[in-house]
Amino acid sequence: MNEYNLRVLSNIIAAVESGGQIYSEDRDWTAYAGARTNSSKEVTCTLGPYQAYGDEAQELVRYIFDKYPEVFASCDPSGSIKAKLSSSWVGTQWNPTPSQKAILIKMLATQAGHEAAEHVFWDRLKKYISRAESNGVRSAEGQMMWSEVQHLGGANAVQRIFERFPKDAKYTCDEWLAALKKDQSDSYYKINGVGSEKYWSRHQKCAEFIRKYADLTSSEKKEVDTMAYDIQKLLNVAFAEEGYMEKRSNKDLDSKTANAGSNNYTKYGRDMLAAVPEYGDCYGINYQWCDQFVDWCFVRAYGKADARKLLIDWSAYTPTSAGYFKKAGRYDRTPSVGAVIFFHNSERICHTGIVYAFDSQYVYTIEGNTSNGTAVISNGGMVCKKAYLRSNSRIDGYGHPNYGMDAGNGSVATASMAVLTGQKFLNHYYGDVVKASIGHLLDEDNDFGSDTYKACLAVWKDVANRIYGANLTITNHNFGNSCKEAARKMAVSNGCEGTLVWIYETMLSAYGFYTDSMDGAFGNNLDKAVRKFQESAGLEVDGSLGADSVYALFNYKTFS
Repeated sequence: MNEYNLRVLSNIIAAVESGGQIYSEDRDWTAYAGARTNSSKEVTCTLGPYQAYGDEAQELVRYIFDKYPEVFASCDPSGSIKAKLSSSWVGTQWNPTPSQKAILIKMLATQAGHEAAEHVFWDRLKKYISRAESNGVRSAEGQMMWSEVQHLGGANAVQRIFERFPKDAKYTCDEWLAALKKDQSDSYYKINGVGSEKYWSRHQKCAEFIRKYADLTSSEKKEVDTMAYDIQKLLNVAFAEEGYMEKRSNKDLDSKTANAGSNNYTKYGRDMLAAVPEYGDCYGINYQWCDQFVDWCFVRAYGKADARKLLIDWSAYTPTSAGYFKKAGRYDRTPSVGAVIFFHNSERICHTGIVYAFDSQYVYTIEGNTSNGTAVISNGGMVCKKAYLRSNSRIDGYGHPNYGMDAGNGSVATASMAVLTGQKFLNHYYGDVVKASIGHLLDEDNDFGSDTYKACLAVWKDVANRIYGANLTITNHNFGNSCKEAARKMAVSNGCEGTLVWIYETMLSAYGFYTDSMDGAFGNNLDKAVRKFQESAGLEVDGSLGADSVYALFNYKTFS
């Protein structure tokens, strides 16, 4: 399942668990239920927007304790919650006292609490989706409904519902609803089943949200324009400006570092004022310049006319720029490569930049009038690359220029960032396998070298072992006949999604066959890339990555 759909699924589960069945990027981070509040079977507390219960709730709190000890200590100065981490909350049937509840809610409200809730939940999603894959459910729609049912009822419940599907099932929302509804005609399950009437509105809402918000068209997003713009052109322009420093006076404006000062003189203000003099009330040579930097990059990449089209209209005042995207219906809280990110302070939107990559936890930006570090700096005096937790409360949202149908808007990364995207995917979702294979996590450097090749192979073998019943050694860095034999059960083709597709996208990108964006979904562009590879390798050209093609791919280039 691609990054976009994982975020949609996250929104859906939050909506039906703690959000009043209202789909939103907002979260009730401090959602709390004591023992037996939701059910007589829930003997301890439930925490967070995804309703982490029992072991999951304890894991969430332990994550804060392990990774953010100072935050934990500030919320729990007496050690009341710390003392509860050493014994099972379910086993002891711990029901927090009012004072302990207040401490837990205080933790959940912190940035560390947000990160912990998402970490625990996304780890569960990975397991749900992996299990769906192992049962042959390959479509995003089917995997999303599987995840919803397993998150509500558990592994046994989802397996029971799944066994009702016919052999030719497509695992659509309608098929899931039909299978679930059979519980309502059973004397036992109509009261206790995951498909009972008490959960029916929830399942219907999930199906409604999947149809409305998920990308069910494989690798291609829904388009509203036929004109396509290469996002990498914009990023290349922005990257070339990294390290530029604002000037103390109207001198040396084209030098990155000369005449550095703090009076906001920049070439970006000068050039934008010259390009659109009629907007002189918001563009100026010594004005606050984060928005001017963004606009300047768009003009350099695409020319004035197309830049204005992509940005909706001109303005160097961040609230106005964000407002243009909002009025056009192109503003939300989900990042995309090439998006314009907006930050707010206590009063208004106050800062902006350009998104060049993102993963499940972080969004990576390049910004003007900022400084190095992890904090949001809206008047720092430099062009810098930054990284923020996606849950950072200062992020107001993202404006999405209409780059067009071939630009990869909304994907995890553009083609030139493909190896980096693959490295981030492998580290985040299969870090234990990567470490077992090469002894450490991958350097996220966009370089497809020996370590990245070995990590791809190790994760491929892990999938073969866990899902397809193979018995391959992940520390053996060769793809031999035993791997080829396992691959006979693992063919993927147009319409498939998942880990194998991520691996193949990474490798085909590194070898120059695939130049589109990466999202873990096998669409038409990846199909074309596979055919190019097959033709170059003298294989049957059918677009399917079967045993022969995968064997050739892993042996296409040898690493020491």
